[in-house]
Amino acid sequence: MGNEKMIRHLAASLTAVVLVLLVFAGAGLRADEIQQPEETTESNVVTANELLDNDDQEIADPNIQGINDPENDQKEEDQNKPEDQKTPDETPDTTEPTDPTYPAETTDAPDPTDTPDASVTPEPTDIPEPTENPDKEREEQVRGFVERLYTYCLGRGSDVDGINFWAGELMQGNSTGAQVASLFVFSPEYESFETSNDEYLTMLYKAFFGREPDQEGFDYWKFQIDNSGCSRKRIFQDFVNSTEFNTICEEYDIIRGEYRTDDPNDSLPENALFSPSDIDVYNFAERLYDKCLGRQSDSEGIKFWTRILIDKKQSGAEVAYEFVFSKEYTEKETTDEEFLTMLYYTFFNREPDEEGFNFWMDYLKNTMKTRKWIFENFVNSREYEEICEKYGIDRGSYYSDVPCDQYTDVAIFVTRLYTEVLQREPEQEGLDYWILSIGGFEVTPMQASNCFFDSKEFIDNNYSNEEYVSILYDTCMGRPADEEGKAFWVDKIESGKMTKLEVRQSFFDSPEFAKIMADSGIVEKPIVTVAKSQVGQQGGKPYYTWYGYNYRIEWCATFVSWCADQCGYIDSGKVPKYKWCMDAKDWFNNKGEWVNGNKYRPKSGDIIFFDWNGDGVIDHTGIVVGTDAKGYIHTVEGNKDDAVRNDRVVKVGDKTICGYGIPKY
Repeated sequence: MGNEKMIRHLAASLTAVVLVLLVFAGAGLRADEIQQPEETTESNVVTANELLDNDDQEIADPNIQGINDPENDQKEEDQNKPEDQKTPDETPDTTEPTDPTYPAETTDAPDPTDTPDASVTPEPTDIPEPTENPDKEREEQVRGFVERLYTYCLGRGSDVDGINFWAGELMQGNSTGAQVASLFVFSPEYESFETSNDEYLTMLYKAFFGREPDQEGFDYWKFQIDNSGCSRKRIFQDFVNSTEFNTICEEYDIIRGEYRTDDPNDSLPENALFSPSDIDVYNFAERLYDKCLGRQSDSEGIKFWTRILIDKKQSGAEVAYEFVFSKEYTEKETTDEEFLTMLYYTFFNREPDEEGFNFWMDYLKNTMKTRKWIFENFVNSREYEEICEKYGIDRGSYYSDVPCDQYTDVAIFVTRLYTEVLQREPEQEGLDYWILSIGGFEVTPMQASNCFFDSKEFIDNNYSNEEYVSILYDTCMGRPADEEGKAFWVDKIESGKMTKLEVRQSFFDSPEFAKIMADSGIVEKPIVTVAKSQVGQQGGKPYYTWYGYNYRIEWCATFVSWCADQCGYIDSGKVPKYKWCMDAKDWFNNKGEWVNGNKYRPKSGDIIFFDWNGDGVIDHTGIVVGTDAKGYIHTVEGNKDDAVRNDRVVKVGDKTICGYGIPKY
């Protein structure tokens, strides 16, 4: 207790000294002008020992006037001086202002007993609560938000001017979190870093999701930024408008706001973000580049084919055709063996098996089938359909447009006319012309044969009668002439009993030649024969009443169904019974017997479907009679001007043709 009193007394003395110095300083006195106090008598000194021994002595408060006050001591000393010893400097100047650092005099000195006892610890309830400043707290939060943008976006700490400015913008509501974030991410400073797409995405994850990237999400966004054609601003848009960033903004008491890219390229349909299913389509197209062309895709090419498939402008089969028969692949000049191996890997997803490989090689080497026909069989396979389903692709179908593939037996017959009548190999243009003319029922096989014998090329050869008869045997009998038969026909010509034309007709009328024509497959399909028999019928009552209606309906579909039923094709499941054209399309498509109408050259008996408005809704249907050598399709249709008519002629690939059903009769 004695030590505490001593310390308190020393503190009071020091306070008094400070006050004296302040008075002198306020009066403008220099240190050398301060009048030194007179020597203190021993009786005025309180020693440390006395402080330590007088435990009961009360320690005066230095703030109480009159106790240990240097001014009072000076007054008392002045009163004891004789009047003539007082100097002008010691005379109080009543005009001098009071120093604000000097305590004002008061006559009401507080009672020393009012001084709180320092030894008493106040109760917690007596301590006043600190005053909260909501604006200050929010400012600290906002500054923290801005600081993290500096950290994650620019990779550095904030500068004073910068953080003050951006915090002020956010505090005053002039900008949202999204707006300020965009100005950081697309600032010249950030763009000067020339970050890779990987680095850019990692920054977005940390700044706007508040975490490291997860692999699946990172791969998704990297795919978008690398392949979709969108800008970085479009990717930023999805990050900054996310719920994750909204949560971060709420933690910092920030209004997130919205951001929309202003890059004009982002508004182009071809640069739209891919959905997860679109990415599968992309991978499907990438697979075609790898399997068919043996390389990685180029940016423009992969985007083009992916959009084609996403928008369903072409099927998996049609797009595959564009790869396999592209200029790039054709210029590789692959062997038949290499071509077949590529087909196995692309459409069966496996190595060739020996038996199957030899089967297809036999067709390529020993028949008139082309690579397009081989491709047709691979691309229409169940194996390729399963691959397409894996990637969410509609496989569709493809049918070769090469006349030799469409009418192979006709091609064999026409080739016989070239090699036996003209004694040479056919040129491609002439071969295709005669195949299509016969296959499209534009001319009969017999008419085509006469054209070859009557051609200038044949006549100019000036064949002898013996040579002429031998050619008839080879062409119409499919064998060399026997000596007896040859002599018989030569005698008919030379005796004048028959002309060369009459002898030729006799060969054309023979059972052998009839069999050759039959083997060529040049026979009109029964459904076409039935349809032709109805040409001229006015009104569709026979057909829609057969279907089950006792009132008139649009009857083009019921006409086709009626014709199919007359041939037994409905019961055998080769043609559907339908009154709505779209139902028939779905039926053929589900069986893999549908082909789009942009390139396909239809054959006799195919079912044709028309879309007059180009809106994807089928409006009309009919039966194909055939396609002539010039590419014109001939049909029989019901409900054409409310009658059965065969006078429509439409070009292959006409925009009104939606597609075809290809029944397997």
